Amino acid sequence: MDQDFSSDKPAANPKGVVEIELSRSLAAGRVLGTTEVPGAAWPGAAKAFGCRLYVVDANFGQDNSNVGSPAAEFKVVAIPLP
Repeated sequence: MDQDFSSDKPAANPKGVVEIELSRSLAAGRVLGTTEVPGAAWPGAAKAFGCRLYVVDANFGQDNSNVGSPAAEFKVVAIPLP
């Protein structure tokens, strides 16, 4: 599942968190895998803590309808480390 991100290919994935191995220069990388995040509308940033992965649900909404909306709900979802 190698994918080169030195080009203009998008890395965003609304279905889960994408693990990318970066080159030493940080100018390129390859996809190692994707972990689904149940309960998240659009998984964003993630941080491992203990035996869990905490994922921020960006929740952009359909057609970005939640962007800038004060009524939009955002959450952090915890899943077991992959």
